[in-house]
Amino acid sequence: MVWRYDGHLFHVMGWRNGTLIATLWRHVVFGWPIAITFVSANFSTRVSMLVFSQMSIAAFAAMTLIMPWVMVAGTIGMQWAQATGIIVAQLLGEKRGEATLDRFLGSSWRMGFIAAGMVAAIYMVLCLLPDVLYPQLGVETRAYLSSFTLVLFVLPFPKQSNAICGNTLRASGDTIYVMHIFVWSQWLFRVPATALAVLVFDVHPVWVLSLMFWEELLKFPLFHWRLWRGDWKQSNVST
Repeated sequence: MVWRYDGHLFHVMGWRNGTLIATLWRHVVFGWPIAITFVSANFSTRVSMLVFSQMSIAAFAAMTLIMPWVMVAGTIGMQWAQATGIIVAQLLGEKRGEATLDRFLGSSWRMGFIAAGMVAAIYMVLCLLPDVLYPQLGVETRAYLSSFTLVLFVLPFPKQSNAICGNTLRASGDTIYVMHIFVWSQWLFRVPATALAVLVFDVHPVWVLSLMFWEELLKFPLFHWRLWRGDWKQSNVST
């Protein structure tokens, strides 16, 4: 059906890379590391949730309640970071120069930390006032949620900064490096550390949740060193 209705597109002139096949191939080459990053994040989160099921009932309930909110509220910062990457790609394509890129990223970072503050505020409400949404919670589960307060207050800030770095590097075409940071930090650190913390050492749930924060700290120098090195500013995204 594609060939019947759109086969003429193979012969249309003006494709970005000369032909439709070459253009599609370039798109796949650019996009597969991004796809792997998101698929890996999904699977690593699901594996972690399976490990959480081995915790006590109250602890598992607390983790099950808080994790969707970590993902949902976190999209506020992630959307800002993705928007930053889109504009960086436009600036690189227009060859606006390093001064413009630095000025834009500086303002984006400032607004990004405001977004991170909004996410932290949402987390604070969930941890300190859980009865607003879940009035039937048990005492022990409520206590676990309250213990998450400090971790969730600080988590959005390194996560936001890492996200801005990652999307900026992706915009310059450095998708494979970004993929490696995300994938290996998940499968060599967070998933094994979660399994050890729950299945071997049986630690308090707050330490299990804090592994998300330590993962962000692990990625922090890798992202920021690559960004501050500045090679991405000379990327030619129009080829």
